[in-house]
Amino acid sequence: EDERTRNAMLSALEGIGAATGYTGVVGAEFLISRDPETGVMIGDEATLLEINARFSGGIHSTLGSGFIQDYMGLLAALVEGTPSCALPLRNEWPLVRSDGHEPQSDFLAYNPMGWCVRNLGQLATVRHMFV
Repeated sequence: EDERTRNAMLSALEGIGAATGYTGVVGAEFLISRDPETGVMIGDEATLLEINARFSGGIHSTLGSGFIQDYMGLLAALVEGTPSCALPLRNEWPLVRSDGHEPQSDFLAYNPMGWCVRNLGQLATVRHMFV
């Protein structure tokens, strides 16, 4: 993850925090435009795709990022009464953790009808949602 991408995402999140007064855990997903040849970010803004004021549903996939360890360390310090200025990694806030994977989403190859046909049994169990 490069510094420019990190700064673009932080800028968007800081703007949301300032506008709403929210502080706390968020799960956010961004779209980043990159040059297909070089992989370098195009422009200076990250497009917010989704944000939730909770841990991400994919939290299990970020275990290797150190996020859970950071969070549990922070909770333990708060329970022990550690002053705000002495909290773990305080000098590095905002602390951004990512699992570092490269998503391989080919939207042109996505076939929702094919998925539905292959998963008719699963769809039948949620039919009450469509009534």
